[in-house]
Amino acid sequence: MKVQKHFSLREVAEMLNVSVDCLRTQLEKRRVAFNKVGGRIRIAEDDLQAFLSRNRIAAHGEAIGSSKREA
Repeated sequence: MKVQKHFSLREVAEMLNVSVDCLRTQLEKRRVAFNKVGGRIRIAEDDLQAFLSRNRIAAHGEAIGSSKREA
């Protein structure tokens, strides 16, 4: 089993430019998967990516399912 990078609530909130309270609301509603380690909440990189992918809204004219990214 490969151990992936995990982020604290504060780190994820800063990445997404939202408050920790906003992120906690998403966790309470189970919209973002998370792990509890020693009583602390950690969000795996893959779980964060999955959340962002599920909430992505395509631009007009963009093919559905397109994952093109600009360099």
